[in-house]
Amino acid sequence: MGGWSALKKEFEDVFQAIAQLGYAIVFISHSKEGTFKRQDGTEFTQIYPSVSTSYNSIVENMVDIYGYLHPVFKDGKNEVVITLRSLDGSVRCGGRLKYIPSEIHSSYDALVEALNIAIDKEAEVHGEDYITTEKNVITKAEELDFDKLINEFNSMINNLIETIDKEEFEQDYSPKITHIIEKYLGKGKKINQCTRDQVEMIQMINTELKEWLK
Repeated sequence: MGGWSALKKEFEDVFQAIAQLGYAIVFISHSKEGTFKRQDGTEFTQIYPSVSTSYNSIVENMVDIYGYLHPVFKDGKNEVVITLRSLDGSVRCGGRLKYIPSEIHSSYDALVEALNIAIDKEAEVHGEDYITTEKNVITKAEELDFDKLINEFNSMINNLIETIDKEEFEQDYSPKITHIIEKYLGKGKKINQCTRDQVEMIQMINTELKEWLK
């Protein structure tokens, strides 16, 4: 039962230790494109990492910058750019820096310039005290709240039941929800059978549900 928790902890501990030694860590994945349905029933297409949702959610919580490197045809020539903020939601990317440019040329100098722009803007908006040159020491992640995650899951499901036609829910939504639950808990298992030792599993289920329901 604690297999996933042990794996996730091992993954996080190793990379946190490397970061604390002063190294910058770069995670690389192939990309793929998928179609997702929002809660209002409308669909959208998004490019996202091909790595499994479980591992990707761990990485997303660890990194400062989360971008998409890809070729574009611009001003009559081909070049490679990095999308750092997707203005239309067509690319899964982002990070901790709210004011970083949406797209930059793929080079070290361009990335440094983008970081400086974002940091300067943060200082302008929030004041100089908001910015520090001190090295950030990575601390252990906050303990997950079992009851809060259960309530979050129930809230998502209840919202779907209230807003979607019963037949549509049973045909299109219920099988997918069951698939996500069984992916982490095992065949035939249900959320209400979870113990507190499986809190990590519930978090993964909620993360995948939220991604699917966007």
